[in-house]
Amino acid sequence: KAGSFHIISCIDNTLPYISDETLLRKFFYDSRELLAPGGVLVIQTINMDTLIPGKILTLKDQGSITVNLSRSWIPIEGNKYIADASLELGNGKKIVLQKTTEVLALSTSCIESYAREAGFTGCTLQADFSGTPWDSNSPNSLIILR
Repeated sequence: KAGSFHIISCIDNTLPYISDETLLRKFFYDSRELLAPGGVLVIQTINMDTLIPGKILTLKDQGSITVNLSRSWIPIEGNKYIADASLELGNGKKIVLQKTTEVLALSTSCIESYAREAGFTGCTLQADFSGTPWDSNSPNSLIILR
């Protein structure tokens, strides 16, 4: 119910999957409404301020001895991309996970703007969960909204 959460988190680069700007704005408004006084919304994404328009973004592979996840974003228009992801198993078999999923690349200033529009008044920007100061070359963005 409204005002019942102290922390809402949207981590591991999930925010870009809200690829419709109207729904993205609704996410910020709904989050603000659900937070208790003093509550925070924590958003963690890759640093989209470093994206080069029109260029494919290859995300760092993740995996282990038995599996490897490969991901890339292919530009389609403006700040929209198609997410391409596949999983390679230890036996060489490749499984396509995403081929047509649209994602929205938002700069940190755009995220902050949507948050302020929804009623958030404070924004702390870090490079990671250890509190490393953020700069335009940081690989990730951690945005804490109050």
